[in-house]
Amino acid sequence: MQSLTDSAGLFADHHDTAQVTIAAAGQAVAIRRETPFGQTRGTTGAWPSMLDKGFVGGTVDKTGLIHLGAREYDPSLGRFASRDPVLLYGQPQQLHGYAYGNNSPATVSDADGLCWPKWACKAAKRTAKRVWHGARKLWHETKKSFKKIKREIRKAASRVWRGIKKGATKLWRATRKATNDIKRNLSRAWRHTVDLSRRITRATTNGLRAAGRETLNAGRNFLRDGWHLLRATYNAPLTLGVGAAATLGGGDCGVNGQEMMLVCSNAPDWMYDRGGTTIGNVFLTGDGKPSERLLAHEAKHADQWAMSQMLLGPVGMIAFPIAYGAEEKASGGKGCNFFERWAGLDDGNYDQC
Repeated sequence: MQSLTDSAGLFADHHDTAQVTIAAAGQAVAIRRETPFGQTRGTTGAWPSMLDKGFVGGTVDKTGLIHLGAREYDPSLGRFASRDPVLLYGQPQQLHGYAYGNNSPATVSDADGLCWPKWACKAAKRTAKRVWHGARKLWHETKKSFKKIKREIRKAASRVWRGIKKGATKLWRATRKATNDIKRNLSRAWRHTVDLSRRITRATTNGLRAAGRETLNAGRNFLRDGWHLLRATYNAPLTLGVGAAATLGGGDCGVNGQEMMLVCSNAPDWMYDRGGTTIGNVFLTGDGKPSERLLAHEAKHADQWAMSQMLLGPVGMIAFPIAYGAEEKASGGKGCNFFERWAGLDDGNYDQC
């Protein structure tokens, strides 16, 4: 009820639309009738000029529009003048962003100009809140994974260092033993000395070669594993998102230990082009078991994704596919672009190049 200087009372219907006023002086009654969509269809008596409240309690503008919460409403059209800022795409009637109250004004009220029904709006807000909290939880879990990867890199480096020390110790002990043998056998005959020298030379050479091979292999494996872990760290957001999408689409995803990549066979056709596509650390393909040469080719594409992010940060996740597309178009669109040549045309089965 709204009190005015010249009115004793103001009475509204079940949607809070003012319909009856009673004057303070003389108890004169004024009645205003409206269509279901709020257009005035007749007035009995003198309606107070000070009263600016109209359909569903909204404020009547001089232009004839009614201010309902977030939007302006045109009663002559039975429509809002602007689109609904909150749409529920699961409700077909909501897809018309200008409709009022599900086109059922007799039973539904939309006094704030936002979505209806109100319980659905609240459910949408709760869903958005849950999605936000889920994203925050995923971010924290990703940070924990990064820390774990850093610890594994340190452990791997420690193991490699211990291997190098062990190899050097073995070489020192072998050399010292050979020297002691020479000292103990100096008194032997010349022929035994020559024979012994030859055996020492062979043993020393073989020991050096073995230690060198072991050190070289250990260093090579350390660098490869370290790069794979670093690449997996930079590609982690793409890997998690694309791997989940491929799995939900019916793909059969598994980890390839040699290249440390997620291989999703039988992935949905829309997720890959030609024989397969690599996004982050995920290789999407329709083949049941790709060859080692093809995986080596796709691993280099994973390297390209990671290096793009190293140079540009998160923007690299967008910049690399744009650069690839531009290079593909410039090279004629047959897969003979710079990035495929980098990854190895023969390994990628690009015979047309």
